Amino acid sequence: MPDYTIPNLKNACRLLHALSLEGEPSTIAELADRLTIPRSTTLRILATLEDQQFIRRVGKRYHLGVALIPLGRAATGQHSQREHIVPVLQWVSRETDETCHFVQRVAEHILILHVCESPHPMSAHSSEGSLADLYCSATGKAILAHMPRADAMSILSRVELKNRTGKTLTSLDALGLAFDEIARQGYSIDEQEYHEGIRCMAVPVFSDLNTCMHSIGITASTSRFTRNRFAAVHRVLLKARGQLEDVFRLQLRK
Repeated sequence: MPDYTIPNLKNACRLLHALSLEGEPSTIAELADRLTIPRSTTLRILATLEDQQFIRRVGKRYHLGVALIPLGRAATGQHSQREHIVPVLQWVSRETDETCHFVQRVAEHILILHVCESPHPMSAHSSEGSLADLYCSATGKAILAHMPRADAMSILSRVELKNRTGKTLTSLDALGLAFDEIARQGYSIDEQEYHEGIRCMAVPVFSDLNTCMHSIGITASTSRFTRNRFAAVHRVLLKARGQLEDVFRLQLRK
């Protein structure tokens, strides 16, 4: 199949993506080195994005720009199944008393598409439209474990596996064993791998029989989401998954 991608447009997307992941604004040199893009090319792309207000420059450092804000809101609002997905998340949150979120894999990360916050006053929060790591989140691992193993490992080989906590798995061998366990038991657990004191559970959601790009999960404090709740929460998530997969099947028929 012909490759119709435009290299520098792709690099512009990569630069925006990189800026979205960094906790601090970056210089041209830092971005060029991180993404292995020539510095002259990086400068021209950044100048174009700045002109269109997709990024802004403060001194020598670049931040995301205001033009992205309405785009992000519009993308979230236009997600084609939102009206069907959000009620499912609301049901899960009511049944579990925990925050529920629905995600999609985007390259080497997960994008949090929809969130229903816990009614509990002390709850774990997620932000719609934010990106999170695949390898140490329950929702990310649920997707990776249900992909062809070679594809999952190829994705992880392009990621810096950082220790976010003392419990984060940072070797491909350890993650491979974890994926085997997830596939066997049908759910994934983030056992304080992303944040200390936070435990998550997720199940994969298939858009068709062979494609897993989404997952649904709950996030809670370890003091409230104890191991003796695993079976009950898993049952709730399985019911939710069935409803979400029905949404995808209906979409495919249209």
